Amino acid sequence: MAGTDLDRALLGEDLTSKVTLQNVASLSPVQLAVVAARDDLERQVQNRACTAFLRKKAVFDAAGGTEDPSQDGDFLNRAALRFRQLATEYQAGRPITQVPSPLSSPSRDHPSSPTSFTRPQVGGSGRTFAADSCSFSWGDELARTIGPVEVKLEEDELVIAFKNQPLFNILASKLCFFLYLEGESQGEHEEMTLQLEADDALMGGTTRLGPHFNLRLFLGKTPRDALSTLTAAVETWRQRFGFLVSNLPATPTPSEGFAHIPPSPVNITFEYSLNTTHPSVPDPAVGHATPASGAQVERNAGGTARSQAIPAHLLQPLKDASGPFRYLSPSPAPPGWTAGFWVRLFAILRAVCPQAGLCYPNFTLSEIKLLSRRTDIGKLPELPDKPCPSERNHSPVDRLGLEQIYRARNKLTVNQSRNVLLTADYPDLRAYAHTMGKIVDARNVFLNACDYILRQDSAIKHLDSPCKLSKKHLDVVCELRESEV
Repeated sequence: MAGTDLDRALLGEDLTSKVTLQNVASLSPVQLAVVAARDDLERQVQNRACTAFLRKKAVFDAAGGTEDPSQDGDFLNRAALRFRQLATEYQAGRPITQVPSPLSSPSRDHPSSPTSFTRPQVGGSGRTFAADSCSFSWGDELARTIGPVEVKLEEDELVIAFKNQPLFNILASKLCFFLYLEGESQGEHEEMTLQLEADDALMGGTTRLGPHFNLRLFLGKTPRDALSTLTAAVETWRQRFGFLVSNLPATPTPSEGFAHIPPSPVNITFEYSLNTTHPSVPDPAVGHATPASGAQVERNAGGTARSQAIPAHLLQPLKDASGPFRYLSPSPAPPGWTAGFWVRLFAILRAVCPQAGLCYPNFTLSEIKLLSRRTDIGKLPELPDKPCPSERNHSPVDRLGLEQIYRARNKLTVNQSRNVLLTADYPDLRAYAHTMGKIVDARNVFLNACDYILRQDSAIKHLDSPCKLSKKHLDVVCELRESEV
């Protein structure tokens, strides 16, 4: 493969220059690509550079491209998967090996290899259908929305493409949660929104996003045969990999391409908290009211939703409880530390500013139940204050969750926290702390979302834009923001 001016410019890039969040916006597309793959930089800097890189690409594609090879488009399409090996081999004085084009079909030696994790072109094998838009976030990044996109079902992965170019590739084995939200039905078409969470995903064919990747797909009016193929594929993945599937729609006979496995009846609790005074807030994305206290939504044979009370025995502490449930008391948890409290707050934000594309932390049924009860401090173990031999760092969010568990008993030292979070001595307590930490995550995401909405409105206040919020709505967001500081 002959070298180009772009390749030579790439070889001269400094791979050791200091890059911070503040100067990412000033980088060129070539520099953004380099920064996105530098392991020596903070993860947030890499993510910001990768997002800016893809945004510049989308702007270039929307403008219709350019004939000048020194501009963004040709580089973005050809060199994104080549720069790291070319630059490192050149600067190390080694001969440059031939690297296949990102548009060719690479070998798939191992699913954890970035070069073998490249997405196939849309329109190949498998089923492909359109989505009006998708909203995505990962780690500490705020949600972003892009569209329209194409959704492709492969044998063991879900592929999202934008303008026939790779956007996300999600292995079925990395899925944690898959939620269907049905809308209106019209003849042979049905509106559907999909929400999923994964432990890992690949962006742009090269950048791994790590855990807490959230994706929401707005399919719009989609043919029922495409939806049936989707549900059959997801059910096949669920049985193979064991992730949670919620609110499964009624599924007609699927088209060819995936073996149909009849789904078992699924009941899904969106959120609840016990003995709270907070009202239920309708979710505009779902189209029906969200249950407030001990309410649960299930699908009947016709695929419509109905509300049903959760049996009282399911809300009572389990006798001979095992796992994290052994630390619970019969008393309800404080409202601010329940999953339902935060889901309702996010529902308010979505109602006030639906164009923000919020992605909030998801809670499983087990986590909802675990968080609905107050901790029994008499059941908590005494923790040793000995130095922890592990050299790994603990999760600060999990530590905050653990400190909340012990808050009414005693203040924990760093060594006590590390003995729980970094050793195998307290697996149930560590799981409890991780679940409690999701409330901390939810609060952080909520505050960032409020700030984002207020910043966006301030940026367009001088424009005649339909996205501007009324003063009443802004006051609501400000009050919610201040109440949680």
